[in-house]
Amino acid sequence: MRLKKRLGQNLLLDKNIHRKLLAAMKIEHEDIVIEIGPGLGAVTESILAQSCHCVGIEIDERFCGELNRKFGHNPNFELINGDFLKVDLDALIADLRRRLPDAKSVVVFGNLPYYITTPIITRLIEQRTWDRAFLTVQLEVAERLIACPGSKVYGAITLFINYYLSVKKLFKIPATVFLPRPRVDSAFLHLTPLPAPAVQVPDEELLFNIIRTAFSKRRKMLSNSLQYLRVSGLTGQKLFETIAECGINMSSRPEQLSLDDFAVLTNAVYRAMRAPKQK
Repeated sequence: MRLKKRLGQNLLLDKNIHRKLLAAMKIEHEDIVIEIGPGLGAVTESILAQSCHCVGIEIDERFCGELNRKFGHNPNFELINGDFLKVDLDALIADLRRRLPDAKSVVVFGNLPYYITTPIITRLIEQRTWDRAFLTVQLEVAERLIACPGSKVYGAITLFINYYLSVKKLFKIPATVFLPRPRVDSAFLHLTPLPAPAVQVPDEELLFNIIRTAFSKRRKMLSNSLQYLRVSGLTGQKLFETIAECGINMSSRPEQLSLDDFAVLTNAVYRAMRAPKQK
């Protein structure tokens, strides 16, 4: 079967890696696994061997035919022929929990196409009724998601992900175990929804507006990048005075600021926006 390059199809066929993935996920038979893009079912077979319930979401009809042939007889297997980004994940999980009341955890697993990794993770953030997720992503993306302040790969996506999720890189996966072989290595990530956002701010939209604006000119000092910030009733000199008053060094570059720093900045800007206007 010819793989479709436009869908970023790279199959993970190495049995040793399968065993390593399953050992890391610690799936129990009471769990529900939602697999993003099961492909030809190589990892699906290992998941079903744990006697858990598995729901595959596969966009390629050709793969769906093969999956039904292999696992259609298994009562623990369900298949959705569709685009994961168009599936109502919250509704799916609610339905699964209703039908399987003894289920312990909902685990999301996926060997993600590189070109669509960020939209899929964003979707998982928007619909966080799952318990834990394990994703194979491009190594460079993994390093960006777990980066620390001061790192060259630390950026807006790092802060966005870590505001909502705990992210751990479990291990590297070499390009040689995929078919066809990609140009880069991958990494296996463990994601867990935080019980509450990592920092407290009065306005999440304002927080991410400030982060995006700062990193839009990431090599510039905050005094230069934040001049492009547009918030109601607070621009120019008043904005810079507000930032200075909260203890943020305007000579800093955005990659030097932690999520806590951006929260402090957001809270200060929010208070200044709502302060009574002086006559």
